[in-house]
Amino acid sequence: MNIKSFVTAIVLLSICVGANAQASKSKTRTRKAQTSIRRSSAKSVSSTRQNKSTNLSCPDNRHPHAIDLGLPSGTKWACCNVGASKPEGYGGYYTWGETSTKRSYTEGNYLNGNGKYFYVGKNIAGTDYDAAPANWSSSWVMPSLEQMKELKVKCKCVWTTKNGVNGQKFTGPNGASIFLPAAGIRRNEDLDYAGSEGFYWSSTLNESHTNCAWYLYFYSWVVDTAYDGRFDGRSVRPVRKN
Repeated sequence: MNIKSFVTAIVLLSICVGANAQASKSKTRTRKAQTSIRRSSAKSVSSTRQNKSTNLSCPDNRHPHAIDLGLPSGTKWACCNVGASKPEGYGGYYTWGETSTKRSYTEGNYLNGNGKYFYVGKNIAGTDYDAAPANWSSSWVMPSLEQMKELKVKCKCVWTTKNGVNGQKFTGPNGASIFLPAAGIRRNEDLDYAGSEGFYWSSTLNESHTNCAWYLYFYSWVVDTAYDGRFDGRSVRPVRKN
C-alpha cells in the first residue's frame, strides 16, 4: 500500500468512527427522552388517579366536596347539606323554590304562591328558584327525582350515627359513601322529627299536583320518595352540575 492509499484509509476510518459515535450519542439522547416521556406519563396517570381517589371521600375540611359514588348516571353528590359546614350538620331549611331560610314556614308566607302556588317550572335545578347555586355556586344544583331514586336503588342504605348525629349512610357501587343527617322538617316555627327522620327536596315538581313537589325521606327502617306541599322547610343536598 502506498502512502496516499494509507492516508485515505485513515481518513475514512476516522469518518466512520465519528459517525458511529454520533449515532450512539443520538440513540442515548433518544432513550433518555423516551424515558423522560414515560416518567412524565406515569406521573400524569398517578396524579389523575389521586384526583379521582379524592372524590371518594372528603380530602379536607373545606366543604362541600363532590363525592363520586360510582352511580350509573355519573352523578356526584355533595358531602353536606346547603347551609352546613360539615357532613353531619343539619344546614338550612328551604321551601321548594325559595333560596333563603326564614323564621316561619306556612302556606300563607310561601313566596311562590301565597296560597296560590305560582308555576315556576317542572324542574327548578339551576334556575333562580334553586337553593343550591343561590347559596353555593353555579357548579351545584338540587337533585332531580330520578337522581334521588338512583341514590335509593343503587346504594346500600344504612341507618347510622356520625359524630353523635343520626342519619342515613348511602354507600355506592364503588364503596364511596355520603351521610345524610336526619334533620327533620320545618313547619310554622317548629322543627319536627329532628334526629329521627330526614326530608330532602328534589328539584322536580309533581305535575299532577302542582302545589306539591317530590322529595326523598327516610327513617331508621325505610328510604323512599314522596310528594307534599311546597311550603314546608326541608333540607337540600345538592349534586354537581353536569
